[in-house]
Amino acid sequence: MDDGEGGAIDLSAFRGDECVVILCSEDAGEIQNFDRLKYQFNLDSGPALCKKLLVSFTPPVAVQSCTVWGGKENLPILWATP
Repeated sequence: MDDGEGGAIDLSAFRGDECVVILCSEDAGEIQNFDRLKYQFNLDSGPALCKKLLVSFTPPVAVQSCTVWGGKENLPILWATP
């Protein structure tokens, strides 16, 4: 996996041609960096972007490009099982 700029992640998962990266944080700077970066992995057909999941119970900043999961929400479905 290539994050392009050295971003931090806590966990990554792959299934077929999909990927998700997960950050567990309450730190505003770390969350902003995670939200800003694009994570990708290489397939035979070329690079593919990963989905991003932020686990934060009191996120100190708003995010634009990742799904947020906290204590009151249900875990989003990131891909369907056949």
